[in-house]
Amino acid sequence: MTPKLAYRGHFRRLDHPEAGARLWDRHAFTLTATPSTNARLPLLGEDNDWLLTELLGLSEEEAAAAYLDGSIG
Repeated sequence: MTPKLAYRGHFRRLDHPEAGARLWDRHAFTLTATPSTNARLPLLGEDNDWLLTELLGLSEEEAAAAYLDGSIG
């Protein structure tokens, strides 16, 4: 980590459930209309409920059935 980049706010501390708190690089540019959040990516399977219900359009009952029959781990 260079002092110059640290002074300019280039690094952001993010908490990760498995790796703990770490410093991550921010994007090298800033967009005013669509600013970046620099959020962490979901862990494997962490967003399964969103994927099944919001993206694929399954009902909560259909999503629960997919877990029960072993289709989703």
